[in-house]
Amino acid sequence: MKYIFYILCVTIFFVSCKRNQGSSLIIAPDSNTIVADSSYSKVYIAANELKKESVDFLQIEYPFIKEKNTGVVKVSKKSFINTAQNSTKTEMQIEPIYFKNKTASIEKYNIIVDADALEYRDACLFAKKNGTDTTEDFYYVYNPLSGEELFTYTNDYFDLVIPNSKVRRFIGFTSTKRVLASEEKTIKNLIGHLFYASNFKQIQEFEITAKDETIFKTFSLYTPKILLKTTNANYSLIDEGRRLALMNLTEENNASDFSNIQLEITFYYGDDAKESICIIPIKDDKLDISKSVYDKNLIQINTK
Repeated sequence: MKYIFYILCVTIFFVSCKRNQGSSLIIAPDSNTIVADSSYSKVYIAANELKKESVDFLQIEYPFIKEKNTGVVKVSKKSFINTAQNSTKTEMQIEPIYFKNKTASIEKYNIIVDADALEYRDACLFAKKNGTDTTEDFYYVYNPLSGEELFTYTNDYFDLVIPNSKVRRFIGFTSTKRVLASEEKTIKNLIGHLFYASNFKQIQEFEITAKDETIFKTFSLYTPKILLKTTNANYSLIDEGRRLALMNLTEENNASDFSNIQLEITFYYGDDAKESICIIPIKDDKLDISKSVYDKNLIQINTK
């Protein structure tokens, strides 16, 4: 039976290779991008391991007035499946191979990330690490022109949206209930990281920790409940408070336009899941921690 399985796998491998012969990326001399038959995948079989390799190309449309661009990003993915231990390790490599306009923001980067999937949306690259039965899905978000890591989050992100534009302000919370990277250092009593970012750069990062170890042990370490609120009549809450539409703004805006907004985070702790609400105002395009309201006997918020 083992020999039949081996022959079947080898057959699949050769068929896959045969189908993908001649895959290529063509960039026309007039600076228009043409991607033709560009993806391929391979499978390598060993005694206790399957190794999968694939290459794909993402077309990038960067729509902003000051940064308008088009390009292609190469995505190489390797998966190592240990059949004896029933475990999988995945690694993705992300690198730009072409951009039409050579702006100051463009850099030659090479990102290696522990992720299972990658997609381009909202003018950003979203790399996803799948969760398990006991961990949450985890995301890395990158600027596709510079390769800068904008923020990370678990479960879901929250954003301020300018209608008819891809301009965003992202709010992400990264809980400790996720698969940790092997090189990651554990921060004592860490509940999570809080991020504030734009499409172009990371603006702020904070560490949220429990006041002491006794309290920490009672906290839920999953992503807390988060809501956006506003006192500005021109702004409109959508998606049940997950997003805020800044209705009167355009791409031409000022830092002061990102004000009169509040972030409400509800943490849960104790055997009976008590609520502890943290209110953080957004003023002049920043999370104003100095004006935040929360129980300082339970948690601490520190700038990263």
